[in-house]
Amino acid sequence: MYRIERLDHTQADLVVPTWIALMRDAVAHGASVGFVLPLSHAEREDYGQSIVAAIEAGNRVLLVHTAARRQGIGRELMPVATLHARVAGRTLLVLDTRSGDPSERVDRSLGYMLVGIIPGFARSPDANGYDPTSIYYQELPTE
Repeated sequence: MYRIERLDHTQADLVVPTWIALMRDAVAHGASVGFVLPLSHAEREDYGQSIVAAIEAGNRVLLVHTAARRQGIGRELMPVATLHARVAGRTLLVLDTRSGDPSERVDRSLGYMLVGIIPGFARSPDANGYDPTSIYYQELPTE
């Protein structure tokens, strides 16, 4: 069982070890999230602190642990993130994902529109080249 909670920057430091473990899992299972194997301790710690800074800046990265995939968690997280973006006054959301990854299906099913594909943009986690990245957007109503 899981629950969705919103953390602010004052709580972010408390879950840095969890984020580091999530990122390690993602990279170990082939996710293109800006890191290559093997991950040094310094890279992991820098990542944890970058998450805290991203939360302070209002940016987010959505990752689902491999043991929890295909359970609809990402599909449930996206509308929650969209709601928080609307409350914060955002009118445009932009996503990028490695072309061909399963997350693309979720992005499209949630109404995100493909802008284009950048060839050779995402470094493969095994450092054996670069993969294309798909860029998506969704306009939010300004009621």
